[in-house]
Order: sequence, then C-alpha cells, then structure tokens
Amino acid sequence: MHIDDLINAYLLALDNPRCRGIYHLAAPNPVNNLEFTRTLGKALNRPTLFRVPATLLKLAYGEGAEVMTSGQCIVSERLEEAGFKFRHVELESAIQAIVKSSTGSFSFNDFVDSRG
Repeated sequence: MHIDDLINAYLLALDNPRCRGIYHLAAPNPVNNLEFTRTLGKALNRPTLFRVPATLLKLAYGEGAEVMTSGQCIVSERLEEAGFKFRHVELESAIQAIVKSSTGSFSFNDFVDSRG
C-alpha cells in the first residue's frame, strides 16, 4: 500500500464517525514476491531474472522476512465500503510514484518495512 493511500485511509477513518472497529489496510490488488520483484525491477530499469530467495531475506530481516515470504492476503473491503478510493490501485502505479518522487538512490528498505 502506497503511503499516500495509507494516510488518506487514516484521514477517512478519523473524519467518518461510521468508521468503527477493525479495518485492514492493504493495497486492493495483492501480489506475490516474484511479481513485486519484477515490477520493482521494471520501474528501476534493472533486470530481475529471479525473485529474492526467502533464505536471503530471512538472513537480512529475521522474523520480518515472514511478511514478505508468506502467503498472506489481506483485503481492504470494509475500507472501500466506507467510500475510500485508492489513488494507487495497481502496484506499478505505487512504485512509479515512489521512483518519481525519489532523490535517485534506492535501497531495499525503501520498499519493505523490516521492523516486523
């Protein structure tokens, strides 16, 4: 989920008294690790011949890697029912916006929250 959409979702929840209870905040179109890697590579004009191996992610991020490698699928249905409209519906749009607003240098952490 792009940070712009996350902030707008919080604002909707704060401004709408009917927004009560638990809301799952996630991009509307989930992708797997390979699709994410390919989309990121395309946006950065870098070749992506294979996805990042799970073992390497676990070495680098410990338990935080589980979020990146497990098959979790979160749906933001209640958020959309409350009237929320995503600015970045597709992963490519979100990543392109990050690349466009960047200073030009990237690290893996720009795209993944490793705090677990």
